[in-house]
Amino acid sequence: MSAPARHAETATGLDLWAPVGTDGMPAELLEAFAVSDWPAVKALVTKAAPRGIFGRQASQFRSRLPLGIDPALTQLRGWDAFFQGDWDDLQACINAGPVDSVELEILRDAMLAPPGTPPPRRVGSGHHDAVALSWDFDLAQRVGPYRHFARVLMTWRSQAIEQRGDVDVRRHVQYRRLQDVGLLALTQALGGPLPVAIALAQEAQRLGDEGDVFRVIGHDLAALCRFAAGEDWKEPLAYPTRLATQRGSPPVEACGVLLSLCPLLEIRHDGLLPWAASLAESLSRRIGSPRFELHAQAWRVASGLTGPDREAAAREIPGLLLRARDAAPGLAAPVHLIDGVVHRREEAFALAGRLATRSGQVWAQQSAYAWLLAIHPTPRIAMRFHRLLCRSGWRRLVLVPHDIAADAARAVAEAGLRSEALLAFAAASGSAATAFEIAKVHLADARLDAPTRVQAVELLARVGSDAAREAVRQAAHEPGSVGHAASAFLEHRPPRLGLTERELEIVELAGRGMTNREIAERLLLSPHTVARHLSNARVKLGAANRAEAAARVGELEH
Repeated sequence: MSAPARHAETATGLDLWAPVGTDGMPAELLEAFAVSDWPAVKALVTKAAPRGIFGRQASQFRSRLPLGIDPALTQLRGWDAFFQGDWDDLQACINAGPVDSVELEILRDAMLAPPGTPPPRRVGSGHHDAVALSWDFDLAQRVGPYRHFARVLMTWRSQAIEQRGDVDVRRHVQYRRLQDVGLLALTQALGGPLPVAIALAQEAQRLGDEGDVFRVIGHDLAALCRFAAGEDWKEPLAYPTRLATQRGSPPVEACGVLLSLCPLLEIRHDGLLPWAASLAESLSRRIGSPRFELHAQAWRVASGLTGPDREAAAREIPGLLLRARDAAPGLAAPVHLIDGVVHRREEAFALAGRLATRSGQVWAQQSAYAWLLAIHPTPRIAMRFHRLLCRSGWRRLVLVPHDIAADAARAVAEAGLRSEALLAFAAASGSAATAFEIAKVHLADARLDAPTRVQAVELLARVGSDAAREAVRQAAHEPGSVGHAASAFLEHRPPRLGLTERELEIVELAGRGMTNREIAERLLLSPHTVARHLSNARVKLGAANRAEAAARVGELEH
């Protein structure tokens, strides 16, 4: 069974509220609990069994802490009532006199707020403001403010928590460092430069305690960001596997993590997005969070657009649009982007782009602009898209098919814009013909600096078609670094076994699952001509069938 299939199977039967037991938890903590030694339990519960390591085991254990014995224990139980979406128990904790009832009320109100809730007003307490803002920014997808706030958190010390006695201070300080770096990495991934997100995600894997869930999230975030940045970094993800264990995240944490990763999961096309979105939607409904639910439903509908139930998914869009009408921009932008993808409506993409700009969702801005360039290119949109392309590091875009990405790349080039970022985007577009066109105009532009033209030569060498190699041969006659690079590629990189431009294009389309008739209609050829080109390509590649031919072309691209 494939990994995506295993995840899909797990999602249908995964109950994050099911009892997980206490196997492997610290014996001294369990013994103290068994004899009602509450001072010992208070000293050990966050020190010896932190939630970051023990996950649902720790959360469910804390939900059994007594009420009314010690305000610190009541506060801990309140937090885990929140993480399990148990609002009755949370209210019982508030009524029982915790250390900070306002903190618990803030958590509950943020989770249960409707999609159009405005940002919370600051109340003057640094700690309470931090709790309210961080959860609101996440739930409403206010990515821009969240990025700024995450940077502020890096320099802020939560003295209120350190002094009130419900957490182990040493472990809390360690966890805060890991959490702050992890949150900053996540906000940078969705609204900032991917190289920064990758560096922070890698740093997060070295912070905190061994086995902490934020380390696992850091691993997956780094891998997903590398793939979004155009690297061939499609390694297995660890968080889905961790989630299915007894030490996986409790429901509220799991829902938040899955929804934050959905844009990055979409570009992988490996079956993980339907799993993540469906599970998040199921969790959000049981938790009762309107903002989580709208967010999850949008991604679940998006995940169905490339499957056999596309029409069923499309029928849900009017309801999504109605619910998103008064929602925060960060929740509404993906809905309008999905609407545009289904109906190819220019006004939907324009609205999605404006909303994404307001929320700071760079990933959604770029996707909306790419579609606009494919449908109705303008110099203004080309410049905006190119500026984001250079700043963000995104090369594979969310909800943007290969043909739309290729059209967007050509539109930017036709607007006279040139850069290494555009070359990298063309290389990741999945279209060898587009990569050839973009690389050729960059190589021919003598105004560009040598490193950019060398990158154009490298891209032509990777394309490897007859015309591409001829362009590299001509460049080899140039003096300087461009000529040296072209000569080196000719010497050390073999031709793509003589494929013509048309053969290469047809093999790529066949590799996407298109039939000969569909390819013929797209390229304005006869099915017989398509079959002949495929036959010639298979012979040159030594491939037994069209799937093997497409796989070998893919290998040669890397």
